[in-house]
Amino acid sequence: MHTSNLCSPALGQLGEVLPSVPAGTFERLDLSFTQGETLTRYTADQPVILDYQDGMSSLILYAGDPPQIYYLDRIVLLQPGVLFSVAPISKESHVRFLIPKNGALQEIDLISSAFVNQTSQALEFEQLYTFFCQKSPGNFYFRGESHNPYELVYVDQGALHNLVDGRDIVLKQQECLIIGRNSWHIQFSDEPVSFLTVSFDLRSPFLDTLTGQAMLLRQDLKTLLEKMVHELQRDSFSGDCIEALLKLLLVELIRQPKLQSSAARKPSTFHSENEILNQILQQISKNISSKISLQKLAESVHISVPYIHTLFVRHLGIPPGQYIMKIRMEESKLLLQEGTMTVGEVAARMGFSSIQHFSKQFKNICGISPSRYLKSLR
Repeated sequence: MHTSNLCSPALGQLGEVLPSVPAGTFERLDLSFTQGETLTRYTADQPVILDYQDGMSSLILYAGDPPQIYYLDRIVLLQPGVLFSVAPISKESHVRFLIPKNGALQEIDLISSAFVNQTSQALEFEQLYTFFCQKSPGNFYFRGESHNPYELVYVDQGALHNLVDGRDIVLKQQECLIIGRNSWHIQFSDEPVSFLTVSFDLRSPFLDTLTGQAMLLRQDLKTLLEKMVHELQRDSFSGDCIEALLKLLLVELIRQPKLQSSAARKPSTFHSENEILNQILQQISKNISSKISLQKLAESVHISVPYIHTLFVRHLGIPPGQYIMKIRMEESKLLLQEGTMTVGEVAARMGFSSIQHFSKQFKNICGISPSRYLKSLR
């Protein structure tokens, strides 16, 4: 909860800040406060003076909802009847209560200290896992995966397809996407593309409102990403700086006017279709080197083959057969890039009946024969 500066105007009718302890006869109570799960609420029938001694304390006043919290770094006089607590900011603090001889301090009750002790950080950063930039001259492909950390993807140049939970989210220049926890995703691009990937963990009730939608970054937010990239080449403090810049970027994304993604505007039937399509895409990815039957795919998710065609065209813009062949060719390129297999061996690994059939499909999809592609890697 926000802590305010202690001053007389802020206190209003509740009390005032004093320059020093006034002359007079007081009963003095030196109280110690230790961090815990409860707070004592006090009131007095006479004005009470609080004089901080050592440690760091907060003064909580219950005159409204929510309570007002002030940093107790000055001498303060509270009017009779004001309900208040003292909460330590440091592990332990000491405050002197001064009460007129004819007055009495009363302990009203104990309440939970959760509203005071809760962190003021809405984003609790836990760990930065990966941070890297990628450039591809074209035909980029990343096979599907899911993981617990969040993943931020930002495209600097070109366009990048992100198949996330059965949806094709195309990021264009200066757009970013946050992929939610454990969301299965696959990435590819048919044109030159340059993009940034960051995976991280944090606790926040707000971040999930940003996941699964393409967001166009303002220039100031793009500058934050550029600073993050610059930090990669710096000293041992670079990790701290990258985390701080990433957190600032996320805060600004949350603060900006809420984006209504295309998915949010779709009826609920689209969400169920995305779930079905996501299951199909994962099965294709796991069995890409085998002969894939659309009939078996349809049976596995309890739909018809025509409906599979409908889902692919509606959500991905291509028929299932074309998608499967594209993914098979992308996997074939990865095997060729490893440099341990011949074209014939790759064709056999990917389930093609002949090297001729494989070569024809490879050239149709990639625009180049597999043998020429293999030579281009050397």
